[in-house]
Amino acid sequence: MSESNLAKPRSRASRFDFGLRQELVDAQFIDAAAEGATSQPTAGGGEQFRDRFTTACLTVLQGIHDERNLRTHDSLVIGTEYGNAEAIGRLQREAGPQGRLLSAQYFPHATSSSAAAFGSIATGATGRNVTVSSGRTTPIVAAWQAMLALKRGRSQRSHLLVGDVYTPEAMRDLVSRRGGVTANSALFRVSLEQGTEFEAKFDFGSKTSPKPEGGSRVDLPDGSVVRDEGEPNPAIAARLFWQSAIRMTPSESVSISFFEREGRFASLAVTRNDDGSNT
Repeated sequence: MSESNLAKPRSRASRFDFGLRQELVDAQFIDAAAEGATSQPTAGGGEQFRDRFTTACLTVLQGIHDERNLRTHDSLVIGTEYGNAEAIGRLQREAGPQGRLLSAQYFPHATSSSAAAFGSIATGATGRNVTVSSGRTTPIVAAWQAMLALKRGRSQRSHLLVGDVYTPEAMRDLVSRRGGVTANSALFRVSLEQGTEFEAKFDFGSKTSPKPEGGSRVDLPDGSVVRDEGEPNPAIAARLFWQSAIRMTPSESVSISFFEREGRFASLAVTRNDDGSNT
C-alpha cells in the first residue's frame, strides 16, 4: 500500500515502545558525485526511466538484506518533499514532442511512488509501504507512520528513509518559495523494530508563535541544543537526532522539533529505558 500527503496523524496514538537495529542504523549524504554513475542500483527493467531520487533511495537501502531473495513482512516508510517529481517532469517534457510514440515504461515510474515500490522490491519488504509528504514536519510524521506499523503488529521491522535529492527543477522551486535559500541533497535511513528498549513520544500542534523561516531544533542528551532555521532539507537535523538516539545510555533522552512558518510544529522525544522495558 502506498499513501501520500499525510499531514497531521489522525490517530490519537502518540506514545510508542520500539527498538533500534544498531547494525542497520545508517546515514548517507547524496551529493552531485553520488547522484551519478557511482550510485547506480542493480540493473533491471525500466532502469533508464528511474529518476535520481529513486536511485539514491536504492543506494541508501542497500545492505538491509544480504540474501537477495529474502522476503520479509518489513514496512518501508519514505518521507520526502519532492520525491519523484523529476520523473513526472521528464514525462511531461517527453510527452509533447513524442506524442503517441512516448514509451509506456514512463508511466509506472512517473505516476506512482516509484522510489517506495523499487525500495520494497530491492529489500524484499512486503509489509506496509508508505510515502509521506508533510512539509517541514515530514521526518516526524514519517517516523510516526513507521512506529504505527510496529504498534499495530503489521511488521516486526520498519525501515524509515527521509530526505530529498534536489534536481534543478526542485531547486528552482525551493529558491522561489524560500526567498533564495538553497538546500543540500541528503538522505538518511534508520531501521526500527518491535521492542521496549526505547520510548517515543510525539506531539503535533500549532502552539508556537510563527517563525519567519520555520526551522528545526534538536535537544541533545548532554543538554546542548542545535538549531537550524535556514536548511530546508530536514533530513540533516533528523540524521543528528537518530544518531544521538542510538548512542544514548539508559535514562537519557533526545528530542527533535520542526516548525512551519505559520506556527504548525511536530516534535518527537525518545528516551532509552533503564532495563529495556517500561515500568
